[in-house]
Amino acid sequence: MKLAFYLIAAIMIVATALLLVIPLWRRNAASGQGSSRPLAVALAVLVPVAAVIIYLCVGQPSTLNGVPRQDPAQQQLADALTKLENHLKEQPKDTQGWLLLGQTMAAIRQPQAALDAYQHALDNAPDNVMAMVGWAEMSAMTRPDHQLDDHARDLLQHAVTADPKNQRALWLLGISEYQHGHFAAAIARWKALQPLLDPNSEIGKIVVGQIQDAQKQLQGPATAGSAAAAPAAAGPATATSSGAHVAVTVRLDPSLAARLKPGDSLFVYARAPSGPPMPLAATRLPASALPASITLTDAMAMLPQQNLSSARHIIVGARISHSGQPMPAAGDLEGESLPIDLPTDQPVQIVINKVD
Repeated sequence: MKLAFYLIAAIMIVATALLLVIPLWRRNAASGQGSSRPLAVALAVLVPVAAVIIYLCVGQPSTLNGVPRQDPAQQQLADALTKLENHLKEQPKDTQGWLLLGQTMAAIRQPQAALDAYQHALDNAPDNVMAMVGWAEMSAMTRPDHQLDDHARDLLQHAVTADPKNQRALWLLGISEYQHGHFAAAIARWKALQPLLDPNSEIGKIVVGQIQDAQKQLQGPATAGSAAAAPAAAGPATATSSGAHVAVTVRLDPSLAARLKPGDSLFVYARAPSGPPMPLAATRLPASALPASITLTDAMAMLPQQNLSSARHIIVGARISHSGQPMPAAGDLEGESLPIDLPTDQPVQIVINKVD
């Protein structure tokens, strides 16, 4: 590649020089005067030299050696991470350093690396609130079912005891209660969070929507199912009150109807086609509500910063769980859409037609 570049560049430089020099030389020969010859000779020398100097100043010679161009900001971040990691190898007891690494890894969507960093911070300082909350959040993000397990819940409880106004801990505890079907407890957590938020902020609106959803779940399966369908019929003004939304209709393939069992749960979700597996929105209904109409909204996000509004493309799916848990299991029934561009006003049609 290097030799080919030099040959092509040399040919182009010579061709450019000749285009300038030859007319001057011919004009000089036609006139019989020698005034143009010095200029022609000067151009023949200066054009190649100037081309080389300009390329060295503003070009990218390093790419000739196979070195890819790198965004300066990305290079700075990579350099800073390398320095931080080297520092932590030498100073493994630096709790603040591990917390900084955990926050950075979470921000660049490296949840496993973030979880490891928060674990180191906890090893050094078991009562550090930021480490406890960070570990719990990243633990859920690395699990295939995205559940906050018992250890994560214990850490969040300790964090709230130490810092009753910790917004992230209150939010995550509410999510955990909701995941386990403890809707009244989830509402209590989120209501404790509300006074700490600006009610007009995006997160304030999301918490309101989440409380409303939990209240509907408390009213019973039939009411929750009909309530879930209501936003789709109410029009954009209702559906968009808490951010982006996607209307979904779900039905079960008749050939799988015999596999439906009493007490089965229906999970409807939206996820990114690639990237972190955390659902951007998810809700649960009794499978007996099928066929069902649901509107997925930002209020159904597990994490406020990873919701429908943050995505340009999604895949919508529905799964019938015999265990009642979000984690996929053998024998569950499932169906998914093709990738969908957001925003969309078209209802997404899901047919549950596969057996895991």
